[in-house]
Amino acid sequence: MITRVQSLPASTRVEPYLLRHAIGQASTLSRPLRSRRRRVSTKLGLTRDPVRRLMCKLSRYHWALLVGPKHEDEKTRATRYHAKQHLMRWYYDEVNITTGPTHMILVRILAAKVEKMDRVESILRGVPVRPYLPGWTCRSWVTEAYEKLRTDGKALGTCPDWETLSDIALWYVRQKTEKHRFDGQAPRNQFNTRKVATYSMADGRETIP
Repeated sequence: MITRVQSLPASTRVEPYLLRHAIGQASTLSRPLRSRRRRVSTKLGLTRDPVRRLMCKLSRYHWALLVGPKHEDEKTRATRYHAKQHLMRWYYDEVNITTGPTHMILVRILAAKVEKMDRVESILRGVPVRPYLPGWTCRSWVTEAYEKLRTDGKALGTCPDWETLSDIALWYVRQKTEKHRFDGQAPRNQFNTRKVATYSMADGRETIP
């Protein structure tokens, strides 16, 4: 799968990790096993701030990067990396979350394999928040973070540029919105609401409707 912004739990299972997005509270995370191969994915979620929602179309969503296992079950955990705002203050947040449809996650876009998790962590933890820049948002942080990962040359496997990835994310969330994936108005059993809608860049198709 794809998409993600900050922190990762350890596990006894040997599986690849991927990235994704979500909204939630920060928590203490354990270190991931270094011997695993991982996948990076980008998730898109609705922001809780109605003011930002009125300011800009792109600001309707909260953007984050997530890293977690390729194969999931109900107990699977992942790490979310993103910039978060609380009481008018922006800060970097890295937190362990469930891979299920919680924290207002709308969609996930699977972007790339994580080749070196230590480099991914180092790069993401080094991306600053820049609230002093006009129009800077969580999307700005993810844009810079993803491009640093992509251009590093060692952290990730083959991956799309940010413009392509973000365009697909916006297109995909729009498609799911039009099909009433998030508002409960879709025909019964059309979607499995226990899973997050996911699109794979590598496969060029939706993997979870």
